[in-house]
Amino acid sequence: MHRIVLIDGSVDKDELIHPNRIGDIVLPSGIKPTSIGRSHATTIARILENLTDNYLMDNYAILQSDNSADIQHLMQGLEYCIEKKPDIVIISLGSAQPVDGLDMYPLVRLLRSKGCVIFVAQSNNCLLTFPASFSEVITVQRDYSESLQPYSFYIETKHPLGVDITINCKKTLEKMLISYRNIFASPGAASMYC
Repeated sequence: MHRIVLIDGSVDKDELIHPNRIGDIVLPSGIKPTSIGRSHATTIARILENLTDNYLMDNYAILQSDNSADIQHLMQGLEYCIEKKPDIVIISLGSAQPVDGLDMYPLVRLLRSKGCVIFVAQSNNCLLTFPASFSEVITVQRDYSESLQPYSFYIETKHPLGVDITINCKKTLEKMLISYRNIFASPGAASMYC
């Protein structure tokens, strides 16, 4: 059984088939969480439960009601992961500011050195972002060309934005009426790891 921490918005357990797979939901002080229903985090949890049953997940909720996140809360989420030592961390957000990358890099590196596998969604706008560009994480994007067979993936070797895996999970997302975006490709890759 893999232990996962999702750093994103707040998961609505009422929208899940298996709410018992969600453990702690942590809201840092000062967070006004996203509207829970159909949030990024709830959608990621639904994708995971559709693709694997080999996990328990904590939710570190940092995405606010205006869909913004403070970099300090992201770093607190990474510190939470360092303390909890999950097998997998899924992060669907980041920063395009190099100074933020410099601040979070030691935490990502320490988390990875503890054996945690970190899946990060590449920016949907194809920007260089942190932590997605770090070599210590597995950066995931959707199959933009839609040339891969369903549920297959391609290992990237020299992607300019640091992408490691291109995956086609469109079939699952279409069945769930979810848009085909990078943010929803990362749980597909994480479920394959599970």
